[in-house]
Amino acid sequence: MELPDAQNPKIDKALIDTSPVGQILFSSERNARVEPSEFSPVFDGILSHLADTGTILDVTPLRLMLFTPDLSESVKSWQRELALPEAGTSKQPEGEVGGKTMSWGADAASARTIVLLYDALAYAATQNNSAAISTVAHELGHVSDYFLRGLCFGFPVSSSVPAINDWPGICTAVADSVWSEYSAESAASAFMSEENIEEFRANDMLYLAGIDGRLRELTAAYKFGQLQLASLWSRSVTDLFNSFSNLGRAGARLPANFDESIESRRLAGQNGAAQWAPVIEKLFTELRALRTKQYEDWPLTPFAGIEEAVKLGFHTVGLFPAYDGLDLRIRVR
Repeated sequence: MELPDAQNPKIDKALIDTSPVGQILFSSERNARVEPSEFSPVFDGILSHLADTGTILDVTPLRLMLFTPDLSESVKSWQRELALPEAGTSKQPEGEVGGKTMSWGADAASARTIVLLYDALAYAATQNNSAAISTVAHELGHVSDYFLRGLCFGFPVSSSVPAINDWPGICTAVADSVWSEYSAESAASAFMSEENIEEFRANDMLYLAGIDGRLRELTAAYKFGQLQLASLWSRSVTDLFNSFSNLGRAGARLPANFDESIESRRLAGQNGAAQWAPVIEKLFTELRALRTKQYEDWPLTPFAGIEEAVKLGFHTVGLFPAYDGLDLRIRVR
């Protein structure tokens, strides 16, 4: 669905909440480099190609795809609209995001999702750029995963991030992100060229090594009295959240018959991040086990094994949290 600018009502949560199933609005912000009408064939083509290869995405809650020249500001605007903290999009030395999926609702009837896309990426997708198309497919993978998991396990009550001292909550949030990114990238990988995948494989190693090295520098700064523990912990949680999320994406891009041990050692490399290999192997094993089952066949605590891998990851960079339900104590080694 596309409306001329003069007829467009204000696009806000109220409009999205009252939109019927199947009515998806494609909309471009002012100065965006892509026309909504140009994007509709890309959307249809992605769903059709995935269906032809045996992957059916359920985009029932999707109501809006917005193309924006300033993704971070658009995300902040919608975070305000949804009464969430204004975090924008993450920007790391290893890269930044090109799209953002935002979901809310308490049940199947009220579930709503919007997708915000950087306009240059959306335009590239209309020009048949495989990397851009795979990014769009990734966001649609998020839409489907959110909805199908919600149907089986209940929709999350809140989208707020856990408190910085809530160690169990942090582990749960990271594990959820690992699976979410793995599931979404599984859809994206169907559109990646061999060249795209090889670039990702090289960058995944650099991504892990970069964050591992940065965290070890921060730990050293703390030991030398140059950094407060609270700052070390906060920055470590952010970096490890991003690192584990990328590991989820990396796992989805591996061939179907990959060997967890071999691929984990390759990804960890032979330098400073080499000791990540057992963590990655456990992570890949857990993800592949979940992927072989339908959501309704998952155990009641499907991410317990991933959470264990997350804890091992913190230990790998020298952080040993202990939480008694009230206080968080962190031993740094």
